[in-house]
Amino acid sequence: MNQVRPSARMFYVLDTSTKKRVQLIMKNLANLINGMSQEPLSNGKTMNQLVALYKRSKKKASKDYWRGAIDGLAGRAAYVNWLRAMKKKYPKYILPKYPKI
Repeated sequence: MNQVRPSARMFYVLDTSTKKRVQLIMKNLANLINGMSQEPLSNGKTMNQLVALYKRSKKKASKDYWRGAIDGLAGRAAYVNWLRAMKKKYPKYILPKYPKI
């Protein structure tokens, strides 16, 4: 009888881009399971990422660009509603507020 043996092809190493995609899918799945809605984005970045980029930038033009992105996201109704919903759901969780830079 022929026995089926596990092949070396069954186990493969994921490259970094595939790893990142899998991590993103797992994070989104965990957020869905936990009932957290996804944070609104501006230019594909969250508020914390925008603040970090603003603080890291050296030139005035880049600071102005990131400041505009922060102001735009903070002024959006979707972001304000998301903050309120998270505040109700997690009252002890420290939420990102409008950044005072």
